[in-house]
This record gives sequence, structure tokens and C-alpha cells, in this order.
Amino acid sequence: IVNIERDKTGKLLDCIGAPNGEKTSGKPESFMHFEVNEQTDPAKIAHLTARLELVLSDVCAAVEDWPKMCTAAADILEGLRAQPPQLPLEDVKEAEAFLQWINDDHFTFLGYREYDHVGSGKNQKLKAAPGALGVLRDGGRSIIERWADNEALPREIRAFMSQPQLLMLTKANQRSTVHRRVHMDVIGVKKYDAAGDVVGERMLVGLFTSAAYSRSPINIPLLRQKVANALTRAEFPPASHDAKALAHILENYPRDELWQIDADTLFNNAMGILHLQERQHTALFVREDPFQRYVSAMVFVPRDQFDSNLRKKLAAILEQYFEGSLVSFAPEFSPESVLARIQYIIKAGPSGIPAYQIDDIERALREAARSWIDKLRDALVEAKGEGGGLLLCERYGDAFSLGYQEQHTPDAVVADIEHIDEVRLTGELGLNLYQRPGDAADIVHLKLYHDATSLPLSDVLPMLENMGLKVIGEEPFEISFRYGDGTEAVWIHDFYMRTRSGADADLKSVREKFHQTFARVFNDSVGDDGFNKLVLGAGLEWRDIVILRAYCKFLLQARIPFSQPYMEETLANNPELARLIVDLFHIRFELHPKSRAKTVKRMAEKLSRDIASALENVSNLDEDRIIRRFANAVEATLRTNYYQLDDAGDEKAYLSFKVDSRAIDDLPEPRPMKEVFVYSPRMEGCHLRGGDVARGGIRWSDRR
Repeated sequence: IVNIERDKTGKLLDCIGAPNGEKTSGKPESFMHFEVNEQTDPAKIAHLTARLELVLSDVCAAVEDWPKMCTAAADILEGLRAQPPQLPLEDVKEAEAFLQWINDDHFTFLGYREYDHVGSGKNQKLKAAPGALGVLRDGGRSIIERWADNEALPREIRAFMSQPQLLMLTKANQRSTVHRRVHMDVIGVKKYDAAGDVVGERMLVGLFTSAAYSRSPINIPLLRQKVANALTRAEFPPASHDAKALAHILENYPRDELWQIDADTLFNNAMGILHLQERQHTALFVREDPFQRYVSAMVFVPRDQFDSNLRKKLAAILEQYFEGSLVSFAPEFSPESVLARIQYIIKAGPSGIPAYQIDDIERALREAARSWIDKLRDALVEAKGEGGGLLLCERYGDAFSLGYQEQHTPDAVVADIEHIDEVRLTGELGLNLYQRPGDAADIVHLKLYHDATSLPLSDVLPMLENMGLKVIGEEPFEISFRYGDGTEAVWIHDFYMRTRSGADADLKSVREKFHQTFARVFNDSVGDDGFNKLVLGAGLEWRDIVILRAYCKFLLQARIPFSQPYMEETLANNPELARLIVDLFHIRFELHPKSRAKTVKRMAEKLSRDIASALENVSNLDEDRIIRRFANAVEATLRTNYYQLDDAGDEKAYLSFKVDSRAIDDLPEPRPMKEVFVYSPRMEGCHLRGGDVARGGIRWSDRR
């Protein structure tokens, strides 16, 4: 505030400085300094200028007309006292007390306008009388939407006018440009003629002062009447717990709502809120604007679940059901309640407020308000029963990070918990090969569950590449859960992959085969090489692949002119033939009753013919030679230990087979009479026999 000297036209003559208590010339004026980012767009500058001029104009109008608006309010009060309308005396007296109360500095007057009714019935119109004050000087500024000067009134407004209600308290369409940036409060007082008919309205526009929000409603006219009415209708004993709880609810009811709400809606909503204390859950309470402009929706949700994301979800649901747009929201947290209250104002769309069912909206809100852990608890109870599900939820409910929760639905986590629990008990690697809804057919995901520590990617990636997969991405998650008096951890590595060949992945038939093969490769009990592509490519099990791998090693000993990677790639390119070779091995050596010997021989001969027929479609001559050598080696095999079990009843960790060496194609001279080839991931070797009595040595591979 500085002292300013101006001439009669308002031109600045001198800036004397801040008043210091001494008598100085000039007049004190209030100056405000604003800093904004540099604006170069002429349209933005013009908009900013127009808005500033509008605000200053509204401030000037409100200040200049303040005494006149106070006088208008006093005149309305005197008119009611001098000639009360033909309404219940109690209501008239309460209206008089309210008008007196706002005149006692409880309402900031910003505008005043008077309307007269013209016409009747559906053709009834409002005609603004001259002499509007404050921000309503501008005749084009409306107070209530569709409440326009000299236009026919909508049905809902005519219905409201016909009610035996002297006062109307509502919100204006526009936000205030003076004092507070909120929608202005509107106080309407009906005008009556001598016959008691409504002939117009007097509109006071402004803002309730802070006292109207901080003071108890039992000390405010109109509000005290609504509160007393609700308490009386509840019929609770005055000193009872329910009576005190209901009084507390009414005391803390949103004040703007309390001004506008009717008695029936207030009672129903307050009783509904009271019942929330008995069974706390997400609940919705709705009030429709009498003029169908908006819906006021009061939502209660568990306080510990409320955040900005949930607020937006709830708003989106309300916008959808009420076919409108969010105007404002106001969250409220009470230290005495585990529920948070959010007041939403949803502006109706062009078609007005649609038909709706509270139960449907409440159900959608309740689903949105359920936390991820709530949904996990339900999924575990459904999958494991109440006792087991709640126990698992207690152990794992807080174990999953927010990043994990964002990417996994609670239903999908049940499978993860099963694997984590198994890893916790056994210490073995857990696996889950799966596809997500909407994935392309060649996309697969693999989760690895490892106890205590994370897995080095340099160890895992080559195994996956050798199984015919191209790794696109990986996400690790540490799952730290309660166990006993402490905590334990299991790491989940989630791999996102694509089949290297681009072929569809038939997980239904290969999932368990993939799990078994990868686990054995991980434990070094099965070789880690390109033959493992045949799990996905040909649907072979790990032991079937051991057969092909062993014959590959044998052929290398027999000096086949192709490398192992080339043979791996050949069988991967011809999965059907790889399966036929394995089938030939099984049909020849699986134990069969002697009575079926001829049948088995015919089946083996048919498989040999099928292989020969399929080879006609192999255009690559090298691949043709490789596949023929594999089939020939199987046909030259005399017996094998493949179907034997060890002393513990498990499958043997190595494979051996006896071969008629003279039946092997392209075997270098001199050929032994028989060979016994032994293969395991740790060693491989060939025992040579020159006759019926073994005299040969052992030809070892490079891997001993």
C-alpha cells in the first residue's frame, strides 16, 4: 500500500511511498505485482489481458454496489416481515432468521438481480428487472444454466417454482472472480402477489463467509431446522450411541451440501452413513441438482486405500454412469473414521441426468476401490479354501513390489505363490512357461523361481537360446516374505521371448516337456546344446533328445563329415523326421510280448518307409545325408539300456547301445564286428569288438 497523488481524471501525478504513520499527502492505494513466464503469442496475451480486466471490473462492481446489495437484502427481510407469504409460519420465521443472519456479515454480497414472471404454464418466462447490482450488472451473465432472461423456463425449473418453499439455496454456474475461486452461492427469495401466487424471484449472489463453514449447523438458521428434522425422524433415544453418532454425521456433513440438500435426501444419506459404522465398505450417496445441472456424489472408501489413482478411477466411473464430466472433487479424512470421504460434482451432459441404479454404480466403485491385496486374498481363498488361502495371504500379501503388482493380476499370482512355496520347501529351481492373453502365437514367457539369490543372466540366456528361443527382455523381482520369526526371499526372473524359427508355440503339449528339459540342463544332468530346440520344435521329451544326442556323438566318433551344430540345425529344420527317428528307436527297443514280435517288426519297417518317404521332401543334400545316417544308426542298433532303471528305481543317467558296426553306412575301415557306445553329459566312449569275444579297446571322445 503506497500513497499516490492523482489529478481529477485519475492520471498519476506522484508516488510518495509507503505510509509511515506520519501525515502525508496523497491517497493510499493497494498495488499488486505479478510475475509470469514470457508470453509471445498475441492471442494468449489478449486472453490474459481480457481476464485481468474482467476480474478488476468485477471487483470494482462488487465493491461499488456493496452498500446497495446490503440494502436490497434488508429490504427483502423487511418485506417478509411486513407482508409474510401464505406459508407455514415456522418456515417463514426461519427464512427471516436466515436473511438476518446473512446480513450480519455471514455472506459476501457479489451481485443482485430481480426477475418477474411473464406468461404462464409452458410459456412462462423470466424477465430481468432493471437495477441489477455487482457482478450481475452485465445482463448477459447468467446465474443458473437454462435460466435465461426472456426465455421459456424448463420443466424442472417451473416445478421448483411451484413448490411451497420460500427460499432457494443453490450454486451458480460460474465461479467467482472475487475473493475465492469457487462457484458462487445463490440465495433466491420468491416474490408473491396479494393472492399468494409466485410472481418473481430476487437473487442474491455471493459467497458464504468462513463462519458459515466453521460454526456448528445447530447455530445457523435453515441448517438447524434440517438437522433437527433428521434427528427427530431417526427416533433414537437422545442419549443413545446412535443418536450421538447421527448428530456427529450431520455436524460434519459437507457444508455446501447441507445448504442445498432437501430434508428427505439428507435423512436418507445420513442414515446410510450411520450404517457404514457397522459394516465399513465402499458406499455412494447421491443428490441431484433440482435444475438437473449436475449430480453431487459422496463416495466413502477405506482410507488406507485412497490415493490419487483411486480418486481418478472413481471419478471416471461416475462420469460414465452419469454421462457427464467432473467439475470438482473434495476429499475429507476424519481421524475418527477408517473411511475417507470424497465429494464429487459431475456436470450433466446435453441430455441431462440419465436414469441410473445406485447399486450398479456402487458395485463398480467397490470393485475399483478393492486393493490388489484384497483381490489376491479372494483369489487365494477361492483356489486354496479359506484356511489355506488366508494363511498364504498372511505370508505373501506384502511380499510383492508395486512394480510386480502393476504387471500381474491377483489371479495370476496364485500360480506364482504355488511355485514360490515349492521352491521354499525344496530349494529346487521352479519354472512356469506361459503365454499372456493377446500374445502372438510365437511369443512365450518363462518365469524362473530361484531361492535366496538372483540368477546370472549369462548362465541362463545360452540355455534359452539353445532351446530355440530368442530372448527379448527380462524382469527380475525379489519376493521377500514372512516365514517364522524372520523373512525369506525367492527371486522371480520373468523372460519375454519369441520362438527363433517364428513357428507357433503349442504350450499345451510342450509345457511340461520344456520344464523337465530346462531343469535338467540347469542341473547339468542333460547336455546344453542345440538339440534342445526339439522340445518346442518337435515336441520331444528330454530323454528322447538324449537318444538323438547320443547318436550324434556316435556318428562323430564314426567320422561323419558334419559338425554337431550342423546336425543339430538339420534336425531342428526337420522336426517331423526327428520325431520319426525317435519313434523308430522306441518301436524297436521298447519291451513287447514275444507274441507281438511280427507286429513290432512290421511297425518298424513302416516307420523306416515313412522316413524314406519324408526324405523326398528334403531338398538340402547334406541334410538328407545326415538324417539317413541317424536313421541307419538306429536300424543298426541291436539293443540298449534306455529302458533300464537304476537301483533307486530312477531312469539311468547315461545311455548305451550296442551297434552292428558292419551295418553302419560309410563307417571307415577296418570295421569292428560290434560296438557298444556309451554317452552321458560327463563322458562318452565306444567299446569295440572284433568278434564274438571282446578284444577291442575303447575309443574315447575329447570329453572324458
